Amino acid sequence: MKEDIYYGGSEHRPPCFTFLKAGPLICRYEVGYLRYIKAGNTELLRMIYPAVRDHNWATITPQISNEQIVQEEDHFDIHYDCVYQEGEIDFRAHYHLQGDREGNIQFEMQGEAMRTFLKNRIGFNVLHPPQVAGLSCRVQHMKGEDEKGVFPRYISPHQPFMNMKGIVWKMEGIQTSLKFEGDIFEMEDQRNWTDASFKTYSTPLGLPFPVRVQKGDKIHQSVRLSVENAKTQKHVAAKHLVISLGKERYPLPDIGIGQSSDIAIITEEDLKLLKAIRFSHYRVDLKLSEEKPAQAWKRAVQEAHQLNLPLELALHFNDDHLEDELERFGSWIEKDRPAIKQLMIFSTVQKSTSTKVLQKVLPALRKLLPKALIGAGTDCFFTELNRERLPTNGLDFLSYSLNPQVHQFDNQSLVETLQAQAFTLDSAKQFSEGLPVHISPVTLKMRFNPNATGPEAETHPDQLPSQVDTRQMSLFGAGWTLGSLKYLTNSDLNAITYFETLGRRGLMQGANEPILPQKFRVKKGIVYPMYWVFYWLLQDKKVEVIRTRSSDPLQVEGLAWTAKGRQMMMLANMQPETEEIEVSGWKNQFEIKVLDQGNFHQFTEDVEAFLALPWNKTKKSISLSPYAIAILK
Repeated sequence: MKEDIYYGGSEHRPPCFTFLKAGPLICRYEVGYLRYIKAGNTELLRMIYPAVRDHNWATITPQISNEQIVQEEDHFDIHYDCVYQEGEIDFRAHYHLQGDREGNIQFEMQGEAMRTFLKNRIGFNVLHPPQVAGLSCRVQHMKGEDEKGVFPRYISPHQPFMNMKGIVWKMEGIQTSLKFEGDIFEMEDQRNWTDASFKTYSTPLGLPFPVRVQKGDKIHQSVRLSVENAKTQKHVAAKHLVISLGKERYPLPDIGIGQSSDIAIITEEDLKLLKAIRFSHYRVDLKLSEEKPAQAWKRAVQEAHQLNLPLELALHFNDDHLEDELERFGSWIEKDRPAIKQLMIFSTVQKSTSTKVLQKVLPALRKLLPKALIGAGTDCFFTELNRERLPTNGLDFLSYSLNPQVHQFDNQSLVETLQAQAFTLDSAKQFSEGLPVHISPVTLKMRFNPNATGPEAETHPDQLPSQVDTRQMSLFGAGWTLGSLKYLTNSDLNAITYFETLGRRGLMQGANEPILPQKFRVKKGIVYPMYWVFYWLLQDKKVEVIRTRSSDPLQVEGLAWTAKGRQMMMLANMQPETEEIEVSGWKNQFEIKVLDQGNFHQFTEDVEAFLALPWNKTKKSISLSPYAIAILK
């Protein structure tokens, strides 16, 4: 359907799901896993799902067949077969899910390797919701002893619990227990990667990986969930979703944009559209040991001048060639002297900036660019900075990047990551020793895989690169961006860099012809829906962000701000159904423009015409169609 392109970029249609009951528990079943296991409105588990991951930690897409769902009033029974087949991997499994009237849920796997291959993990994963942070628990270990513990409040850099065969915790008076069979389980804090969960998974990371699985090897695992003191309650959904405005105000952090990895020419038409958004800086990566770095530098200087933006330079140094690289960079600066707002020092051989690089590079850059802010950290996930904490002496800020697609890739999982972005910021402040925190860049997919244990497969010419997500040009992509801005600006953050200017990882296609338009379905000259999120927010430099609260942040989100004494807000429907939204704490009547599938061509193809359209007047309740964005004033 054409609407699917507008909603999710053509290939991310939300899966169908079935609501299930097991005594006092309710949950939903979708494409082979259980999600949102609750007692009444209390979320006990976020998800139970099986996964097969290859030698580079890539998740193999499952192919489900022979699915049988028996759904009764207070219990269920599900069987299905699954094939995991990609590259060298060929693994087949039969799954059995059963929920009984007493509130017990059992998930079993019987699997077999159909050929010999390398794997990093095969088995079950159990996600605990972020609400358990700070709660006490009891962990049952493989040798039979129990350990009293606590789900970490701040993001734990390493596994909170290991050698697990079970865990028990209590939440809102309900005691929940899990028992595992078939492997050794342990827990990691997935908030490190902006997953809003703690994950208990099979096969300890302390064991060597990848592991060779022989043809004919059989794997059996099971997870059993039980509850006590859970009473059967009727789940009552609210008639309206509510976005409430709080009293807290935050200064808007500096918000920048990255250089295009797709398109090397910015036309006058592109410049006009990009300059209409008042970004604070322009991020460019310089890998000083790569071929032809001088050409990359000249392009950076030229584009920053065209955009009238100061540079944010991500300088990637090779630990073994520091002096040569510093000399080269210094010669460029002496010759061109561009406006440089901030620099980030990274190492090409370490996931976090190494002490060796800092000690050598920092004093030289201070002398070369005394007015620029200089930071360091990681160009990878927050977890790398969390695990390898830097000495902060002499630095102006710490930096890390984030993206929502490390473990799960469906729309709903991406929405869940939004809340976790704020968790990374709160945790970073615990060890930043008072230094400001910058997040650069925020992207929709991983730019590279820092945990690969072997060469990554080359992209076929007819396929999109692994860094490209078709949701970049969709309404969903705009809603996710709005949610990201809400969580990262509703706190004390100094600077953020988002996405790229042009192309498949950017805000607009630009005046260049699309690359693989049959896969990334855009036309020459269009802006993507997320363009408007930045356009409206950054119309004024002196913006104060207003804290907002959603009655259901997995359904709708809101971002509100004041500029020159005028309040504005954007709302995003994150779901494939029409939602009724009420705004609380603001004026009774406001004016509105809506971006949805009905006017998609208008607001993406003719910016000036869309801006010229009259605003509609409305009252507190707003009806938003699937994935729609509303702009209120």
